[in-house]
Amino acid sequence: MKILIVEDEYNAREGLADLITKTSPEHAICGKAANGQEGYEMTVKYRPDLAFVDIELPKMSGLEMIEKLRRTPEMNSGMPAFVILSGYAEFRYAQQAIQYGVQDYLLKPISYEELKDVIRNLVKLNELKDAHRADTTIKRDMILSGILQNDAVFSREALRNLNATLLTGNRYLLTLYYGKNDNIEALTKVVVQFCQYYDFHDYYISIMEGDRFLPLFITTDKPFAEIEKILNYNLIYSVFKSGFHDCTVTLIQIENINELSGMKDRIKTLNSWALSIGNEKVITPGLVESIHPDNSALPRQFDIEALYAIKNNAAVELKKINRQFVDFLKTRRYTPPRIIRACTGYAFSILVCYQELNVNAYERIQDFRVFDALKNCCTAGEMVDCLDCLADMYAVCENENCREYSLTVRKIINYIAASYSSDISLEQIAERTGITPDYLSHLFTKEVGISFSTYIKEYRIGIAKKMMLDSNCKICEIGKKTGYGDPKYFSKVFREVTGLSPREYIRIRHP
Repeated sequence: MKILIVEDEYNAREGLADLITKTSPEHAICGKAANGQEGYEMTVKYRPDLAFVDIELPKMSGLEMIEKLRRTPEMNSGMPAFVILSGYAEFRYAQQAIQYGVQDYLLKPISYEELKDVIRNLVKLNELKDAHRADTTIKRDMILSGILQNDAVFSREALRNLNATLLTGNRYLLTLYYGKNDNIEALTKVVVQFCQYYDFHDYYISIMEGDRFLPLFITTDKPFAEIEKILNYNLIYSVFKSGFHDCTVTLIQIENINELSGMKDRIKTLNSWALSIGNEKVITPGLVESIHPDNSALPRQFDIEALYAIKNNAAVELKKINRQFVDFLKTRRYTPPRIIRACTGYAFSILVCYQELNVNAYERIQDFRVFDALKNCCTAGEMVDCLDCLADMYAVCENENCREYSLTVRKIINYIAASYSSDISLEQIAERTGITPDYLSHLFTKEVGISFSTYIKEYRIGIAKKMMLDSNCKICEIGKKTGYGDPKYFSKVFREVTGLSPREYIRIRHP
């Protein structure tokens, strides 16, 4: 797909181009215009499939440009899809844009996810339009996904097609989330065999690749309780047996067919409950409503155990703790958003530790975008895989370029991790290890690269920074918990390490 950008602000224009290249590298940017007149000329010359157009432009506004293109004979063979960009949420602009046939209306600044959704929806819409032009009837396997995603005019037409062919009976929307498994053909085969076995002759099945969903709409005389039962005892077993272990199944009874239009978000929300309920049985609205969410405080022992495992280079042990942590979250019946917050907090603890032990490894792991990955997890299995990936990536980096500390130095580091909240001195550790303070200081500095006192200071401040993000403790309390009884001295050391006072750091991190 060819994309044109019409934006008078240089930074905004180049930034959008860069964002499009990163989110959708399969599409080509055919031109970048700085005003409405240039945008008009480039549209006629390059014939883009999609044009992002700012409303406020020199020489000719974005809407004037679109209107002029509509009156240009050369464009009768096909206009691009237009997405209007604006810093103003004014109804008159949106109203006029609709009259001109604009496909979408985005307010600046544009987020990564918004841009990705817009391009994906336009590509899908073009595919559906092409399919519809090639065949006067909408293909059966596109009807349901088009309705659920509410794809503009197509959704209305698909609803008419669906309504015209439905038999009488109870209607259900069954949706399977297939996760990272790409063998959709095998999953579709399982679902079709399921429909045939139970004589669901009137059914529609689609694939929603962007969301990793396989929705199924069935009409049957069977009541809801019976459908729920056969899903639990037949379909889920068959799906797991076929290798889709991270697959989830949701079920919604449909009273009115118009309910299907734009139901994708409701499916996503219902599906997310697999994080707390599990994916061993079908998830229904009734099952979710019967759950009483646990509001108790999250424990910290998993974070502490994970830090110990990391400092001992125990990747296998860290993976074991990851599983125990996710299993604990499931048993407590936390809500999906709370589980995601808990896992991102746990991952943050791991990353803080990584940063302290191996800066190069930390920087490489940052490219993994762990928090985005955790936010998009739909099953406990995916969440564990995501956390395990952190452990694997760090282990590789350690093997590549991290020095192995001597046992003595590793004991010192472990002692500091366990006792940072109390007074720690080189003399105390020297006495525990049976080595003179001078030699211990020399050994530590030689292997670690910084002095013993600097290491303790940076470690304590690292813990303090995390506590500022994860708790509501007062600054003086955080100081005491990290070994600084004097609040003024704590603030002084904090500024030495971070360049900011504790209050400035909190204000930046929690604006």
